[in-house]
Amino acid sequence: MDKTSFIIFTPDGKKFHWTPNWIALIFGFLPLCICACFQDGLHQNANLSSITTTYFILLGVMAMGCIFVSFFIHKPLNGKLEGEIIFEDDSIIVNDKKYMLRSINDIDFFFADYYGKMSSSGRDLNPKLYQGVGNYVTFSDNLNITQTIYFQMLDKHSYLTLCPFINEAIKSKKLSFNRGIELVGIENISIN
Repeated sequence: MDKTSFIIFTPDGKKFHWTPNWIALIFGFLPLCICACFQDGLHQNANLSSITTTYFILLGVMAMGCIFVSFFIHKPLNGKLEGEIIFEDDSIIVNDKKYMLRSINDIDFFFADYYGKMSSSGRDLNPKLYQGVGNYVTFSDNLNITQTIYFQMLDKHSYLTLCPFINEAIKSKKLSFNRGIELVGIENISIN
């Protein structure tokens, strides 16, 4: 019997997280607002004007440095990695609670990223490397309660280790054949 396991990710549920973009926005616009309020004082005081100019030059240099460094830093986790989800040919085990394939319905997967995947976002200050926690399985258990479990994938092809489970889910008519092809490719589907 094949067995594949992943670490469970539990999002922290917060809607807002401080990011380098937000911090840079505050450090950039706050002095602009102050300068706008005291515009007459800036023109009269040469020292204050040169301090302001120096501040914005340093802010620009720091922003360029942050953009460069962002390509080598992982995005914040914004949650916890704890527990384990195990996929066997005929069951899913979530933190020692077993869900038999025959008694669950509406199985689906979503594979978004893996640890170290580079973000395709534009030129901003936020980190560009993913934590690999945007992946999940969702299903309805025997009490018809929908379960959604996020998990971390560590490399680009981790999803392929789920092929035996996905093939068994297709055979058991818990997952459609076409969805199985979308998830792992036709070359990895074997329902004989």
